[in-house]
Amino acid sequence: MKQTATTKAARGEACTLNVSGVCQYERETVVFCHFRQKSKVAEDRDWGAFGCHPCHAHLDQNKGMLEDRQFYWLRGIQRTQARLFERGIWK
Repeated sequence: MKQTATTKAARGEACTLNVSGVCQYERETVVFCHFRQKSKVAEDRDWGAFGCHPCHAHLDQNKGMLEDRQFYWLRGIQRTQARLFERGIWK
């Protein structure tokens, strides 16, 4: 997969998913985690969050209640988008 400025920006970032009881705050394992949601409004690149390996695995494996997973994804996406704008990667 070709790395974009967004995916490269995840390197060294803090996890924005921060799943309670799961997150280990490992900056060295953080990647841009894609949230696979089909949308007619937003491009796929918009739907993702900076996530450490434990949080990414937890959410990808659909562990926990659906409402909790949705909360962590949405919060992580919002936090990530804010960081991307703050750093000037997104305009």
